[in-house]
Amino acid sequence: MLGSLTFVFIAALAGCAYLLARRRSAEALALAAGLAISEITMQVLKRTVERPRPPDPLVDVSSFSYPSGHATLSVTFLALAVVLSRTAPAVWRVALAIGGALLAVAIGLSRVYLRVHYLSDVGGGWALGLAAFSLCAAVALIVDYLRNNWGGSQPVPSRPGGPSSSWTPSRSHTSSSAPQD
Repeated sequence: MLGSLTFVFIAALAGCAYLLARRRSAEALALAAGLAISEITMQVLKRTVERPRPPDPLVDVSSFSYPSGHATLSVTFLALAVVLSRTAPAVWRVALAIGGALLAVAIGLSRVYLRVHYLSDVGGGWALGLAAFSLCAAVALIVDYLRNNWGGSQPVPSRPGGPSSSWTPSRSHTSSSAPQD
């Protein structure tokens, strides 16, 4: 149930709504895109690999085994925990990350316990989810950086009696030019 697409989708939707309300659109988009990429890629891989499930499962299942869909989607909880921990108080950051990771591990290993997946199916699902969310997070970081630092920056006003350009010499001890005061 916790690793089902419906439950994970609702959790991700709530997380995206929270992030959008806090004007953290890049993170919300990365979370939504990571979930979509994970689900689509997992379905394509299941149909491509067509690995049969282990014999004598404890619950009824009908699709192929590799990669585990529950394990793939469970990484969403880790991604959500990491995104939420970025602005959480320091005491909660580690707890959120550990909680998200433990939930993902518990969901994946429960699929092995129920004999509906081999451990390699679960490992493949986790790897797929981590890759999708890592890719989306990297793109979001780059886009956010470029938006905040590259486009539309204003020149630094010159000091009275100083040079007329917007360039100012570095005051760093590693600078090759001496400051002009």
